[in-house]
Amino acid sequence: MAGGDLELSFQADVVHVGSLAHLITGRALKAFSDGGVDLYAAVAVHALGKSFVVKSSLEMTVHSHIMAMGRTGMQSVLAKALKLGWGHSGLAEDMTRTRAGTNALLLIGALAAGSTYFSAAECLSELLSLHGCEADKLPNLDILKRMIAHLAPFVQDLGFSKVLTHITTVAMDVIKAGRDENVQAEHHLTSYGGALGAAGAVSRLMLVSKKRETLHMTTRMRGAWLSTFASHILGMAVELRLNNVIVWGSAGSNGAAIFELGQYQPTGFLAPAVSHRRIMLVQQSAQKNEDSQQLLTRSSMCFSPC
Repeated sequence: MAGGDLELSFQADVVHVGSLAHLITGRALKAFSDGGVDLYAAVAVHALGKSFVVKSSLEMTVHSHIMAMGRTGMQSVLAKALKLGWGHSGLAEDMTRTRAGTNALLLIGALAAGSTYFSAAECLSELLSLHGCEADKLPNLDILKRMIAHLAPFVQDLGFSKVLTHITTVAMDVIKAGRDENVQAEHHLTSYGGALGAAGAVSRLMLVSKKRETLHMTTRMRGAWLSTFASHILGMAVELRLNNVIVWGSAGSNGAAIFELGQYQPTGFLAPAVSHRRIMLVQQSAQKNEDSQQLLTRSSMCFSPC
């Protein structure tokens, strides 16, 4: 899809909310009011949810998880609400009625994991921009932050943080057991970097997983987080490498992603590439000093679990 077509599609989804009737019912509008969430921001992120697919096994658990919170977990939810200002599950329940809404909820939860709500809002804003939302129509950061703060806790127990911690621990053990030249890899693994670079990487993963292609990314930030997002949320086969040695991997059916933490220069895949692009994920302050790396995509690739 051309960039102009993508922008028009996104704007149409945001402006014409007739297809989102479940979000503008009296019950849902009350949920917006109770949670202090802006309707336009919710519609915008719902439109963003249409642009990617998530792992089917995870998608199927979201609605039942949130409904279970409403039935049996409201005592703990309300206890947290006294401190955090949230606890009304109506909006989250309404969002799970559609696949796009479910995708949006999972994206919000992932962006909030291991980060501040403001940083998550910055990244979400950049994602909305990359997917066609014009600058003068972007929800402001305070509105996005408030929405993330309201919605993220409802999906925080769906495994993202646990997988992120696991990947970080495993990779850190390998890095610390290695040579002195691996010192920078720790930074590449755990640094969250700038919002624009992170949003660009997330957007690329969304596209590649939807097309079930393969992405090779030399990463200088968010190595563990991106691996978690690709594997746990998008359902991609993932290899996290350090100087071409696999330190963590997982199987998946929605394409594949290979993240390189070290300085290894990829020379190719086992199967022929069908297209060639270049990508380097760097922190914004170091962007001008980094060389571009080769990105190869191909139609399919089989991985075995570690």
